[in-house]
Amino acid sequence: MIFLIDNGHGGIVDGKPVTPGKRSPFDHMGQLIEGESVRKIARLVHKMGTFIGHKVVMLVPEDDDISLDERIKRIEQYAGREAVMISIHHDAFTNDKANGVSAWTTKSDNDSDKLAEMFYQEFEKMMIPEGLAIRTDRGDGDSDFEAGFKIIKGAENANIPAVLLELGFMTHEKNYEYIQSNRGKEMFTKLILNVMQRVADGKLSTTEPRKGLPMFSGEYKTKPKSNGKSKSKK
Repeated sequence: MIFLIDNGHGGIVDGKPVTPGKRSPFDHMGQLIEGESVRKIARLVHKMGTFIGHKVVMLVPEDDDISLDERIKRIEQYAGREAVMISIHHDAFTNDKANGVSAWTTKSDNDSDKLAEMFYQEFEKMMIPEGLAIRTDRGDGDSDFEAGFKIIKGAENANIPAVLLELGFMTHEKNYEYIQSNRGKEMFTKLILNVMQRVADGKLSTTEPRKGLPMFSGEYKTKPKSNGKSKSKK
């Protein structure tokens, strides 16, 4: 099994972000540049996944903002082989209350939905105890959101299951702080590695999207773990 890891947007070149926008409104832990942050996660996934024996390919090892067409060409090189594609992003919204993690596929009914379901299972186990909410879309009965993201369509056209992850909101202060923290990066990496291991173990074919998970709401989370001090997390 080959794991294609896509880090969204561009990173930092010559000390400057190469993708307009795509950054946090907060900077008390350093401004969060989406392309830079997801590259850190992707590189950790590549390093740790390779270390434990997986075949992991970074689609965009460059810091430049590689076009979607070029990314899809790179994906197409693996058509006909056992592979999945995971695209890593952070979310943003004009309403600073929006928060949490989510997974996106296309409107097609295929193995991408099963891959997304694996991520939702890991979200429940790993993100809720960290104080991050889970965002779900119940419009078609399963958990994941669906849109016409070009990179997912490109992978599916090559018969490669694909999912786009939105790992927290840059525009939500508590999410921003978690994303910027070492723990946040480590937990996101571990979550992705957990799913990769399940796929490698052949669980993709036996995973079915669940029915009946609640729509996203503020109560669909648990209290953060206590460290002796009371802290409110949204």
